[in-house]
Amino acid sequence: MSINLTLEIQEVEAVVAGLRKLPMELIEELVNKIKIQAIPQVQEQALAAQAAAQTAAETASTETPAEPTAPADPTPAA
Repeated sequence: MSINLTLEIQEVEAVVAGLRKLPMELIEELVNKIKIQAIPQVQEQALAAQAAAQTAAETASTETPAEPTAPADPTPAA
């Protein structure tokens, strides 16, 4: 039986830091398991963020600026 958890990176780091206070022979396998699962997820999210930033930059550079509007003529029409 397994349990899936969703944790923020800081929360995982806190759990691992707490585990590291225990003797290494008790926690080594668990810490390695966490790393094996966490590292690809963090890398995937980083790549997705980079792709999104690149897409946003490309979109911003291809947008044409709006034409400036001329100020209204303050003189009344006759």
